[in-house]
Amino acid sequence: MKKNIEYLKSIAFRTSILKHSQSEFDLLLSRKFSPFKYIWMNENIMSDIFADLLNPNGAHGQKEAFLKSFISKLPLKNQTPSNFPKIEREVRTDKIKNNKKRIDIVISWDNEFAIGIENKPWTSDSDNQLKDYSDHLKTKYKNYLLIYISENDANENSMSSKEKNQLKNEYIYFHINYSSYIIEWLEECIKSSQSEKIRFFLKDFKSEIQKYFSTMDTQNTNEIVEYALSSPENIESAYEAYKAFPKILEKIAENFSINFIDRLKEKYGHENINILNEIEGDKINIHFSKSSWTDGKRCSLRDHDKDRLYLSAFIENESEKSNFHDFIKDKINGRPNKTQWWDYPSRFNKWMNSPEEIKTFNTSESVEFFLGEFEVIINLIDEYQESKVCEPTSSL
Repeated sequence: MKKNIEYLKSIAFRTSILKHSQSEFDLLLSRKFSPFKYIWMNENIMSDIFADLLNPNGAHGQKEAFLKSFISKLPLKNQTPSNFPKIEREVRTDKIKNNKKRIDIVISWDNEFAIGIENKPWTSDSDNQLKDYSDHLKTKYKNYLLIYISENDANENSMSSKEKNQLKNEYIYFHINYSSYIIEWLEECIKSSQSEKIRFFLKDFKSEIQKYFSTMDTQNTNEIVEYALSSPENIESAYEAYKAFPKILEKIAENFSINFIDRLKEKYGHENINILNEIEGDKINIHFSKSSWTDGKRCSLRDHDKDRLYLSAFIENESEKSNFHDFIKDKINGRPNKTQWWDYPSRFNKWMNSPEEIKTFNTSESVEFFLGEFEVIINLIDEYQESKVCEPTSSL
């Protein structure tokens, strides 16, 4: 155990020296700067960027270069689209019975051929999602290709394996991932772009994608790898450190949850509230309700999409759900999606993407930040509860 601790100390020392030297380069290169630090990279933002890059008439000014790179490796069979296509976002499935779903991106060449793209970086599919998309495209176009962008292929509830395999064999369904296909596409776009401004943007976007979906081969990593391989003992110590890191994340999540709940109890007292802590591994799931709240109202701080913390408001009474959620949505500054409304940038939301984010989250500052946001929801539920109590009862 002692040699493992000494190994970590030596790694920390070597890393600090390397960081110091890199800071000198940053005076000229600004390697850590990225506009995506200020942009909340959710599914919609990512899809907007994809759609703009694929559009030959897009503001990037590179005409069809990016589109050609994207489709060059797709399994197109007997389709050779040549003219500029129409690019659409959030296309409603109006050709099928379930006409309220929306395809993220549709690239269409009149009614002859279309490429439908479903971008799924983090959230899971709804029931029959890909099947409905396929049915819509099949009805509207003579030929089509349905692309599913995700690290893992779609699950069974979205489209059965049998159906997917059949569509694959017919060259009308294709699964691509971020860590290889999208990264390689962006690299080709960087090379082909004649605009320096666009190249800088593409490099930053590529780095952002890599942060979520692949391990970047940084100078720090190379230094650690070389040192680990310098002796059998160092390899063993590196492996022990690797095994311990998930436990470190779990402990940070546990400490956050305990401190957050303690602050809730300080704020609202022990007797008048109910708190359920459903922490599982490094996932944070805290549910809060007041004894005075009726109809099963509660608010939650939960890890809804991997390492993203969301605030949510919920009511069990089905007849009141619509009014309740409309009331919450009208009062907050965000983009609600069902019960979730946490959809704006925060340095605490995506806390497991880098050492800096992990260190920042592992502070009392993160607890106080979420406590302040939690109070907004609690106060709104109080306000809604009071409005229902004060509603006049109808008399016969």
